[in-house]
Amino acid sequence: MKKKQLVYYKKLVIVSCIFIMFLTPSAIAITKEKINHPPDAPKITGPDVIYRGETYEFTFKAVDPDGNDVLYEIDWGDGTRMDWFGPFESGEEITSVKTFFFLGYFIIKARAKDIYGCIGDWGYYRWNHSRCTQKSSPNTILHNGSLLGYVNDTKENPIEGALVRVHFHGTYEEDYSDSTGFYHVTNIPICYCMKNTSCSKNGYKTEWILLSIAENTTHDFVLATGNNPPDKPDIYGPVRGRPGIEYEYTFKTKDPEYDNVSYYIEWGDDTSTGWTEYYPSDIMITYSHTWDEIDRYPLRCKAKDIHDDESDWSTFPIEIPRNKLFDFNFLERLFEKFPYMGVFL
Repeated sequence: MKKKQLVYYKKLVIVSCIFIMFLTPSAIAITKEKINHPPDAPKITGPDVIYRGETYEFTFKAVDPDGNDVLYEIDWGDGTRMDWFGPFESGEEITSVKTFFFLGYFIIKARAKDIYGCIGDWGYYRWNHSRCTQKSSPNTILHNGSLLGYVNDTKENPIEGALVRVHFHGTYEEDYSDSTGFYHVTNIPICYCMKNTSCSKNGYKTEWILLSIAENTTHDFVLATGNNPPDKPDIYGPVRGRPGIEYEYTFKTKDPEYDNVSYYIEWGDDTSTGWTEYYPSDIMITYSHTWDEIDRYPLRCKAKDIHDDESDWSTFPIEIPRNKLFDFNFLERLFEKFPYMGVFL
C-alpha cells in the first residue's frame, strides 16, 4: 500500500514539474493580480444655445482603459441630477434629455464608474459653464446685488445668529443675523438665474427659497422650532470583491443645518461600526471592511445629527463571488488517458 502511494506522489511531482516548465507567459499572467483603472472623464456634447422650457438632447461617452462596462452619474447644475445608471459598453455613446426651467449659468458635468466601482474624473460641458437664456432677451449684465431682511421665529421674536446663504454659479455668499434679526448678504451677481437661498440655525428647521435677486432685494425669514435630519448618505466603493480582502468605502451626507453628523454602517454580515464619531457635514469619510464568506451583502448606512435626528437608510449591494480554483483532480484522469507518462519514473 505504501509503495503504491509513493509511486502516485512521484507521478504527481513529475507532471507538476512538466507543467511548470512548459507554462506559457499568458498562462503565467493569469496568476498575477489584475490592476483595475478608472474610466476616462466622459465627453459631453449638446446644443450650442439653451432656451428655458425647451427640451434638449445631451450625449455622454466614457472609455474604460480595461474595456469594462461603465455606469454614469450626471449633475445638471440646476439642483437636479441623475444618479448612477447603466451599465453600458465602454466607448458607447448614450443620450439623455433635459429641460431647464431657470435662467442663468449652470455647470453641467458627468462622471463614469466601471462595474467594479472604480470612479473616474468629472467631465464638463462647454468649458464648465452653460447658459440658459430666454428667447429674444437682452444679454445678461452682471452687477453686485444684495439680499437683506430679518429672521424671526413664529412668535415674531428676532433670531440672532441665523445663517443666511445665497447659492449661485457653484459658489455662495452668506451672512449671520444680528441681535435684531437683521442680515445683509452682498456681492451677489445680478443675472437671469434664480438663487437658491437658505436660512438655518440649530434648534430651528431650515427654510429654503428660490429668489430673483437685484440691488437691495428684501426677504424676511420665519423659522419654526425643530430640526431637520441629515440627507440619506451617498456610498462609494467597489461593488464586487473577494473573500479575505479588505476594501475601502466612502460615505458622505449633508445636514440642512450644517450640524456635525455621525454614521451607522451595517456591512451585511451581521457586523457594524455602531455610531461613529461626529464629522462635519458634507465631507467624505472612509471606512474599510473584509468579508470572509462568499455571498451577496446589503451594505447599509444611515446618519444622525447632534440632535439624534436620523436619516433614511442608503443601501449599496456587495457581491463576494466564488474564487475560481485550479482543479488538480485532472492528474488522475491524465494518467488514465496517457499511461506511458509512467516511464518518467
